[in-house]
Amino acid sequence: MRMEVDKMYYDNYLFRVELDTGAETGTNQLTVWCAEKVNIATMPLAHFKPHQLLKALLEPYKSSLYTQLEQEKCNHRRLFENEMMSLQNPSHAASNKKIQPAKIKYRINDLHKQMNIALQRVEADFMHRVLLGLDRNGFDAEILQRESRLFGNERFLRDFYFEESNKEHIRSFCRKFAANEAYRQRVAAREVSWAKRNALFLRNLFTLFGEQVHSINSYEYENKARDFFHWISKYYEPILALPEYGRLQQIDNAFTPDPIELDPSIRPAIELLNRIPGVTTRYSCQGVSGKVQFQGRDLLVVSEHDEYAYVSFSKLEQPAKKVLEELLSQFPGITDTPLPGNFALWSVLRSTGDNICFRAELVKLAQLMLDMVTGQSNILASENSTSSIP
Repeated sequence: MRMEVDKMYYDNYLFRVELDTGAETGTNQLTVWCAEKVNIATMPLAHFKPHQLLKALLEPYKSSLYTQLEQEKCNHRRLFENEMMSLQNPSHAASNKKIQPAKIKYRINDLHKQMNIALQRVEADFMHRVLLGLDRNGFDAEILQRESRLFGNERFLRDFYFEESNKEHIRSFCRKFAANEAYRQRVAAREVSWAKRNALFLRNLFTLFGEQVHSINSYEYENKARDFFHWISKYYEPILALPEYGRLQQIDNAFTPDPIELDPSIRPAIELLNRIPGVTTRYSCQGVSGKVQFQGRDLLVVSEHDEYAYVSFSKLEQPAKKVLEELLSQFPGITDTPLPGNFALWSVLRSTGDNICFRAELVKLAQLMLDMVTGQSNILASENSTSSIP
């Protein structure tokens, strides 16, 4: 469930804080979304409210038009005030003894409401009749920009976890982001320390629980996640500085996963699999090239590749399926056990942990399957051809 828990405006930015109980750490995580004001140079004046346009007026318009509007509002206000005064007049009350004081009070309150609505209509009419007819140069652009409440598309800015997900800490961050251009650029480039830490934490969170990630109870999950967050917060800098971390990151970020182009390290196997009659692959990933070790922990490097290399199928028909089942035991680096926590991929071959081994074995498996299935097809075709001779 998603719900907004805070909203704030600083300078040219709108910040919205959201709680998502289905997020990685549930109620211990708050997400900040950000939207920047639209440049008023491309924004029609009609998008502003009357009081915003009046505030931005330049002289000589400001004095004269303020006076004109106030006079029009005064004329409308006087009509309601006269009626309210007549209801409060003792002589009026004496001539209407049958009218209860409570009803008079109710009528006066109702007139107040009607007057406020009427004055708002006067302002709106004045805006369309007078203000929108002025040249744009008659308004202070800086004031219009400051007064504007029209924002562009929202974008993800940052997650806050556990003790950091408190109102004051989040607001302090948003103020700094809005006021400091250099800081905004560093945030966008994910060069700030908390961004590096959060990425490493999120990348490795589910690996804490392995195959049991979706069966562990929420209390144990939360405690382990909190302890891991504190550990990452303490050690992320020396972890990122490890030579092996840099080496693996360079390898795994050399190619960004693409929905159309196959990952290069698994492409030979996928191309072979798709040559097998009755086989069509669906999704695949070459997986990470390894993990780094630090204080007894195996950690994933931050990249967009999955922990386990895999290939899923949209079509896996006989006899290819039967051949696969016969051959699979010969390849210890490959399993047909589903990916941990991934219920979308119903038919899959994946790594047992060593993705380098998986990639090599998958090529050999695919080639054997291709040879055996096409060989069976050729034998069957030959037998059918022989049986058809009179």
